[in-house]
Amino acid sequence: MQVVFSPGAEIKFEGANNFRELGGYRASDGRQVKYGLLYRGGNLDLLKSEADHARLASLGLREILDLRSAGRALRTPIRRSRGRTTGASAVCATPTAPR
Repeated sequence: MQVVFSPGAEIKFEGANNFRELGGYRASDGRQVKYGLLYRGGNLDLLKSEADHARLASLGLREILDLRSAGRALRTPIRRSRGRTTGASAVCATPTAPR
């Protein structure tokens, strides 16, 4: 995998879209997000090829925060590697009462 050192640089996958490196962005106090630490992307459930799974595994991700609804995450889980899947994250919640 090619190492990219540019904030927001896209990392190409066959199945997923808009997967990006978030390292390099600066905070208002001048500190910078470390490269290779934080990524964002969509449609990780669509990764099918072994090349895509190898690329995802090479990033060394410890956690995937799945912000889809729990129902959708259960219907189309994200396969991490060799059959392992990631569960829906509790970060995503649907309001039960109107606002």
